[in-house]
Amino acid sequence: MKKPLPTTSDQRRRVGALALVVTLLLVAALVLVVVVGDALEHRFALRVDLSYNGITTLERNTVDALSQLTQDVHIYALFTPGQEDSALLGLLQRYAAASPHITYSMENLLQNPMLANTFSDLPDDNAVTTDSLVVKGMETGRVRVLDGTNYIVKEYDAISGDFAISGYKYEKSLTEAILFVTADTLPAIRLLTGHGELGGDRIAALTSVLRDANFEVSTLNLLSGQTLDPGDLLMILSPGRDLLAQELELIETFVNEGGSLLITSDFDAPEHLPGFTALYRMYGFSLKPGIVVAEADQPADYYETPVYLMPYMQPSTITADLLASRRTTLIMPGARAFDVAGAADARVEPVLQSGQAYIRSIENASQTLDKADSDEEGTFTLALFSTIETSQGNSARAFAIGSSATFTDAWLHTNTYSVELLMQALNALGARTSINLDIAQKQAIRPPLNLRDSVMPGILLAAAPLMVIIPAWLVYRDRRRKA
Repeated sequence: MKKPLPTTSDQRRRVGALALVVTLLLVAALVLVVVVGDALEHRFALRVDLSYNGITTLERNTVDALSQLTQDVHIYALFTPGQEDSALLGLLQRYAAASPHITYSMENLLQNPMLANTFSDLPDDNAVTTDSLVVKGMETGRVRVLDGTNYIVKEYDAISGDFAISGYKYEKSLTEAILFVTADTLPAIRLLTGHGELGGDRIAALTSVLRDANFEVSTLNLLSGQTLDPGDLLMILSPGRDLLAQELELIETFVNEGGSLLITSDFDAPEHLPGFTALYRMYGFSLKPGIVVAEADQPADYYETPVYLMPYMQPSTITADLLASRRTTLIMPGARAFDVAGAADARVEPVLQSGQAYIRSIENASQTLDKADSDEEGTFTLALFSTIETSQGNSARAFAIGSSATFTDAWLHTNTYSVELLMQALNALGARTSINLDIAQKQAIRPPLNLRDSVMPGILLAAAPLMVIIPAWLVYRDRRRKA
């Protein structure tokens, strides 16, 4: 008995079922491709960075550093919902793809405020805010917090008198932070205390910069039995009271063993401190009393007011790289000047110099800053670098600057090259950590097109319609011949 022939409705059902199966298989295949592609992208960061500044493209120094990691690092990206930094997230993805030791997660500090308490290495919880990164070494427990001040580079425009964003250093800050939290040991900076030196909130920005530069920062009280190692750097920030004899003896021993000093002073700090004066004279300089005031008719020498000096960098051990790269913009609020004392064993290099100015003695707060006939006029040394050969055959170095705010003011860190000057000074003093990668900043402004840049795009634009017109004309010609 013959089977009945399939009806039209049966054929339609079979065709429909086959089409449905094929469609489902195609959808499943596409979903699988998307899932696999997304997994590969997250693992290997295969997406090509076509941005004009290559902001998420890793440089060789970063790739090498990540390939040598042996410790796990987790990065907490703390963003306000809806205000995520897409460039930074893209960069984090590439870091995680470049090393199996790097992981990251997005966190909402507003929904989980107790998260800040898990970062036990931080000096205080206020360091952790929304819109920041927390880089944590899982083995060392060391933590580094990065925010906009670590990424943004500003430059001073002398024509407009304003500071404008010139670039971004996401990669440099992030790579150095990773190396910081995984380092076995860190170079030490000791902040002298017990003499009315600057401290607390007044040096919070400076302390943050030093820790960002991979230094271990701690205070030193010589009267409490704390010791000073010649491998450390001693920082003396605008003392208000004098050294005792035993303290001066300890510091002199430190100097003779090759220890280095970084000294700041301000116009209102007392200059009649015999112990500190003796220490300074060892390095061939002394303090000039009074505040340096720029001539009002020389606007290039100051910023907004004549007591906010814009000094001129002098060729020296410290400034060579800054001068070569034209990173010379500095502001020195309330500066005092130095005298080169002419010590036979000291080699003193001027580092910063004022423009045409005068020194005004300040005896009370209501005193005018207008120039008096007795005021000393001229150009003055505002920072110096000194090297001496000690009795023990060691080389001891000191850097002194006449305005603490140049290094302690957060606004100046962002808008001038004060941090760069500080890093160069630390390098010259022999205290700079090796975690200072040569990673270029990314451009903030798209460079304008020039004629050479537009040649190839013009050729491609002209070629696109020709690729359609020419084949169409050939087909039309053949058909016309056949007709």
